[in-house]
Amino acid sequence: LTLSSSPPTIMAAIPRSQRRRSTVARWSSALDDMFRLADAHPTQWRSIEDVLTYDQLVLVSETFARLDARRLGAIPATVDALIGVIWHVAPKCMPTTAADKDHMISHPHGTIGIAMDTVRPSSSGPDADFLLDLLGLFKFVRNFLEAEWRRTPRTMFSKKQADRILRAYLKFDQQREDGSRSGLRTQQVFDLWQHLGYGQDLRTPEGQRLLIERTTSVDYNNDGLLNVNEFWHLIWIYHRERVQMERSRELGLIRATGYSRKEVHDLRQVFNLLDAEEEQGSLEMSQVLGLFKALCVEMDADHKAELRDLVRDSFAYVDTDGSNTLDFGEFVSLMGTILKSNFAGIHDTCLGLITSSQDEELERLGQVIAEDQEAGEH
Repeated sequence: LTLSSSPPTIMAAIPRSQRRRSTVARWSSALDDMFRLADAHPTQWRSIEDVLTYDQLVLVSETFARLDARRLGAIPATVDALIGVIWHVAPKCMPTTAADKDHMISHPHGTIGIAMDTVRPSSSGPDADFLLDLLGLFKFVRNFLEAEWRRTPRTMFSKKQADRILRAYLKFDQQREDGSRSGLRTQQVFDLWQHLGYGQDLRTPEGQRLLIERTTSVDYNNDGLLNVNEFWHLIWIYHRERVQMERSRELGLIRATGYSRKEVHDLRQVFNLLDAEEEQGSLEMSQVLGLFKALCVEMDADHKAELRDLVRDSFAYVDTDGSNTLDFGEFVSLMGTILKSNFAGIHDTCLGLITSSQDEELERLGQVIAEDQEAGEH
């Protein structure tokens, strides 16, 4: 199962002590169903996880379990039910106006209708009701997101990311005297690419040629300029390919630790907890140090000082992309490096707390980290 960095899940944001036992049991069962599906259909699963983040995969599984309360293994594929799934899994893709909603659900051009048709059984008529199993629901969500991203590429980014990209575009696409904008020429696209932090892709002739080809492919009106909509499609193509490469790298880092899926999932919960405020999909050194400070409250002062040095050295070692932050794969790698060293018995102390099945443990950890952050601010 590919795991990737992304904002916290809905369930991860709820303190475990506040969840009903039945909800926890259903959520755990949904996770098991997802793992079994990944093992049973590896080829199809790979195409799903190329699009959905790990947290979205978990949300689809959990939402399916809610809708399939009687454990029949299938849910009615109605427009209302599927819109509800999208609302939970990708809320920023949901329409904000009545006109947008009509466009989304209208057949055959709406993205809901397009995605429904891709999973509709061949024996079912175009307007007939049908059922979806869990694999079918994953395929529907994947196909919907791809269709929606093609229609409005900015919905694949967080609001903060989208605003940053748009501001950068407007900086390079200067306004004319009449208030209109001309679009970007190839050199301006190169300059903007550097400005957005993608400059490493332009260091080789091959990288430059690839960007020119991509730019040409999204110049839909063939005027030699990229307007803002064409530029969003260029960003979408690049980002999708980049995410796939990052997930492949991330999976390699995770597999190298030898952690089980259950351990990796629990580490994901901790990662989301640390990233809950910023929602950047990465952790800074101070956040990682804060985690170990919260986990090792009973460690003596000398050992704590040595542990801080070990964390700093390990942080620099696993930060393979040189970003001075850790994405989820690098975080798991760091945890593997530190915990398996078992410095001052840290493996038994920390991993037991992180992977504890007790509902109050994650909430207690979050409280300790939050209190420590507040103390640091004052």
